[in-house]
Amino acid sequence: MLRRARLRAILPQIQSLGFDVLKRFLVLPLFLSLAACTTSTVTTGYYDVKGKDERSLDRSVRKFGPNNGHAFASTELRLVPLDIRPSTDARGCRVGRAKIKVIANITLPRWSDRSGAASELKRGLDNYAAYAKVHEQQHVKIGEAAARALEASLLAISPQ
Repeated sequence: MLRRARLRAILPQIQSLGFDVLKRFLVLPLFLSLAACTTSTVTTGYYDVKGKDERSLDRSVRKFGPNNGHAFASTELRLVPLDIRPSTDARGCRVGRAKIKVIANITLPRWSDRSGAASELKRGLDNYAAYAKVHEQQHVKIGEAAARALEASLLAISPQ
């Protein structure tokens, strides 16, 4: 509700800036971010968490959670070369094309028997699970940035 009110308050100011400013600060960055997209495949798997109190939920995470129960959620990342092509010119041979794919497997908890739990516990675990999902998605973004950096590094190698 607060965000909507804040947006209504600043919308006239944004509109008064004109199309050039909007194009420069909104459209161009969006285009550039899409142009730098990395190919990614993200899958999400779930493990069941059972319990109606904190102690039983904790035991369940330790028994069934990722990394042998040492994590609440996790992300496995792999960088896979899709297309690495050499290119030859008068200066020699170099990497002419480099495309790296990110493969990510996210593992999150799924609370399977929450019906008898206290509403405060439900709210708390839901909030923590939502945070964990966002956190794991950030690992994917870090992997995508690493893939782009690796592509750029390969393309920057001097001709041999």
